[in-house]
Amino acid sequence: MVLVAYFSKTGNTQSVAERIAEAVSGTTHRILLKTPYPESYGATVKQAKKEIQSDFHPELVDDVAAIEDDVVFIGSPNYCSTISPPVASFLAKHDWKGKRIIPFVTHGGGGIGRAINDIKRFAPGAIVYSPHFYCYGSRSVDKELKDWAERAVE
Repeated sequence: MVLVAYFSKTGNTQSVAERIAEAVSGTTHRILLKTPYPESYGATVKQAKKEIQSDFHPELVDDVAAIEDDVVFIGSPNYCSTISPPVASFLAKHDWKGKRIIPFVTHGGGGIGRAINDIKRFAPGAIVYSPHFYCYGSRSVDKELKDWAERAVE
């Protein structure tokens, strides 16, 4: 089985995660913060920036006990040129030895930044794939996303 774990504040990453899960017949797991980010975009950016700079891993709720799946898509919005702190928390909390991680990052033009390197840092022992899919929140990418997801799990 394939797990699609993701953090989504605005719904863009969730939309992509759901489409990936559908394409690969996987299950989804939404990474949730115990204390949600502020509603304001500016306040969220300010808080996330501090968390990233201090390597702070915020507490999560409703987390999976253990990762049983061998293939895990990890989805995050681009937060300050990397993965969001909730995704870093999720990765740091689990044993990734021998698991295949297939990252995807949603963004509005900021690219993937250092997300792959940070995923490798927080998930030691994982096989982190460099094929990643960038999505700008557009539904017009459905076929490309489906094709990419299917190829990634082959």
